[in-house]
Amino acid sequence: METEGYRIQLPAGAVIFQEGEAGDRAYIVDSGLVGVSTKVKDRDLRFAIAQHGDILGEMALIDDGVRTATATVLSDAELIVIPKEYIHRLIGTADPTVNLLMQIVLQRYREMKGHFDTVSAGGSIDSIEVKPKLENDRLKEQTEMAVRRVTEEQRLREALDNNELRLFYQPIVDLQTGLILGCEALIRWQDPERGLVPPIQFIALAEETGLIEPIGHWIFSEAHQAVKEFNQLADKANPFFVSVNLSSRQIETDAQVEALTDHLLDNDIELANFKIEITETLLMSDPLRISQVLTDFKRFGCKIALDDFGTGYSSFSYLHRFPIDSIKIDRSFVSTMAENPTSKAIVRTLCTLAESLEMSTIAEGVEEEKDQTMLQAFNCDFGQGYYYSKPIPKDEFIVLIQKQLER
Repeated sequence: METEGYRIQLPAGAVIFQEGEAGDRAYIVDSGLVGVSTKVKDRDLRFAIAQHGDILGEMALIDDGVRTATATVLSDAELIVIPKEYIHRLIGTADPTVNLLMQIVLQRYREMKGHFDTVSAGGSIDSIEVKPKLENDRLKEQTEMAVRRVTEEQRLREALDNNELRLFYQPIVDLQTGLILGCEALIRWQDPERGLVPPIQFIALAEETGLIEPIGHWIFSEAHQAVKEFNQLADKANPFFVSVNLSSRQIETDAQVEALTDHLLDNDIELANFKIEITETLLMSDPLRISQVLTDFKRFGCKIALDDFGTGYSSFSYLHRFPIDSIKIDRSFVSTMAENPTSKAIVRTLCTLAESLEMSTIAEGVEEEKDQTMLQAFNCDFGQGYYYSKPIPKDEFIVLIQKQLER
């Protein structure tokens, strides 16, 4: 046997695995032919021939059972090896419902094969023991996970339909004047049973299920209405802006981008007072395409802010490739810069470099007056954090604006 990475070459007649063995690898046939057989009354019954592109031995890896067949090379073959650890990692991250369905299919197949073996050995159907469904502890656990997942998804759909979602607004302050010039729109879920649910508990589910698309459309509509109300109170020369986060899952395909664009046009949503916040990970997922998507959005009049800068690729070398207007300095640097010289140096450098690139800077995580003082010394443009206000409902944000205008 010759081994090269995750490929093995086997001569005709070689046994890849045998029925009844524990499985530790699966295989994809790249070339050659492989016979798949099972024993029936001490005879090998071949029921399949695998060739280029076919997969072998996956069942034992998926449910940790034994091999249900024997695989023998019929003509010299080259196989791509799939390690058990790789399969288990994929299973661990798979949708619980899909995982459950896969496990049930395998359990039913093994039960049917057991029935076939019993009858082939001369036993009767009546002699076959009927086992209770889901007797396997692992399968019970996966069933519970699937039920929770389906239930949570349904509840989130109902939350959108029943107007349980809310936008809260956190002020973004001009560090030189101390005036609120904008805000970030942050989603919450007002669950009738659990109360106010933070986004960390449901946004991942929304992204995985595709619900992030209608939720994203709702956010744009809601933020548009809110910023119009804010600007009815504001100085016309200095209108407020609202920042909205754009998930990579909202613009994965051209069809999604078109659907979002149609939503903006159909609902007369003007983006002149919007900043769309994106992450470094989104930028680098498909640089050429994302650059074009952002350029198209800017034609609506919005600005683009790069969120959590410094936590991802952390390189200014690629920024010129994208139509970015603002950089948001991650809170992990801002909140520690007073005690950590490295964080302080990073924040100062980011402010200086952003200015040289004609981009504004927004520091997240401003918690104390000393944070604000340091940022002012670095010529940072804006601050955002609990020092100014936690995220608050629209009505409370309007009160903040009114107090500012009364000064």
